Amino acid sequence: MSRVTESDFDELLEVQYRAFSVVPLHEALFGHNTPEQRAKVKADFIKSMRSDPSDCWMKLVDKSNGRIVSAALWKIYPSWNDNEQRHDGEATWFEGEDRAMAEFLMKDFMDRRVKYMWNHPHVCKFLSSRFSSTILEDHSLADFHLRLGGRWQR
Repeated sequence: MSRVTESDFDELLEVQYRAFSVVPLHEALFGHNTPEQRAKVKADFIKSMRSDPSDCWMKLVDKSNGRIVSAALWKIYPSWNDNEQRHDGEATWFEGEDRAMAEFLMKDFMDRRVKYMWNHPHVCKFLSSRFSSTILEDHSLADFHLRLGGRWQR
């Protein structure tokens, strides 16, 4: 296991979009699997990785071929900052009803995050994907968080 670097994101996004191809929420949150959209997601991930001290991207690499087989974004909040700002997001990759639905899902996702994760130290596994050969084994979007000093919560 090692930290993700900026140069890993093209490969990481390949794994991510394949892993989440069966999860409609992924398309609502990250857009269609196109080169243009992947470039936007990559830029957003890199910007966040550089500026958000809570971001901790980790990866597993298959030693036999050097390819990323699993990656996860962990949001680590060892203490709580009352100045944390809420970001509901905009689904600019959609129009009309599709955009309204995607933004509704983003808001609902953020409402839950605020309800269960804000105002106390915690760790949140925000995004992960894992492949074994070409078979999807696991995928999750903010599926749990750990309250520091507490217990696992789903």
